[in-house]
Amino acid sequence: MSSNVNAANSIYVNDDNKKDYQLRRQYQTKALAETYALLSMIDIAYSVFSIESKRIEYWTRLVNEVQVLLRNWRKSDYDRYGK
Repeated sequence: MSSNVNAANSIYVNDDNKKDYQLRRQYQTKALAETYALLSMIDIAYSVFSIESKRIEYWTRLVNEVQVLLRNWRKSDYDRYGK
């Protein structure tokens, strides 16, 4: 996930360059998709390894916070470059 976030963040978007915006958005979308995969892995770890529910709740909350940040970042970029 962090590699896609870093890749998206490294792309400088000019107002007149839609290709850079589209590439940046692709990386943001991939990072968001990876958070859903991570939530699935957390769920599997809970079932397989009998991890305490408090720990699962903690990690799930952190991933959910990252999802919110990624969505807000994508929305901000859309408002700025996508229209």
